[in-house]
Amino acid sequence: MAVTQRGSERRMAGVHVSFDPEVLAKLDLAAERAGMSRSALLRQVVEEWMEREAEERWVAEKAAEALAEERMPWAETRADLGL
Repeated sequence: MAVTQRGSERRMAGVHVSFDPEVLAKLDLAAERAGMSRSALLRQVVEEWMEREAEERWVAEKAAEALAEERMPWAETRADLGL
């Protein structure tokens, strides 16, 4: 596997990805509009996707925790209120 030497904290590994010519043309256009290389744009897209994925997992975990919280049963609440 090819490795670009940048220092231990920023070492990068190459990854081969194949695209259809139409997708590649769109990628090139998007990279040109963003003023970055195709590789830099793909790295940015992957990093943003991973951040969103982590955030979605955190939100789902918090929602599951909230649903799992013990709540007072309706029958007990009605009895406590004298209903």
